[in-house]
Amino acid sequence: MKKHILISLLAASVMTLSACSAKAPPSFGEQMQAHSKEKAALAKQWQAADSKREKGQALLAKGQKNLTKAQKAMNQANLDIKNGQTMIAEGEAAMRASEEAVRALREVVIEIPTTPLTVPAPAAP
Repeated sequence: MKKHILISLLAASVMTLSACSAKAPPSFGEQMQAHSKEKAALAKQWQAADSKREKGQALLAKGQKNLTKAQKAMNQANLDIKNGQTMIAEGEAAMRASEEAVRALREVVIEIPTTPLTVPAPAAP
């Protein structure tokens, strides 16, 4: 009998301890509060992602605009290079023609005429 009482007391204390350790499920209000916190966190995350997307779209537009400007500048630079090369070639050709003309002038012998003196030469002192 002492064993039965001892076992009963032991069983009762185990049940009491397990009842205290078991947590009651959250109330409806606690569940709603947790749900609201989760929604707020998700809304904040969505807003941050939307802001990042908008900044990305602005960067993309800016990059495309800069690329268009750069393409125009590159086209102008290529045209300037082409015109510069043409001018250099024309200038060098004109320089060679001038040099040839100077050489041709050097080859022409100019005869110096001898003019008779009509005035008597001064007397020697």
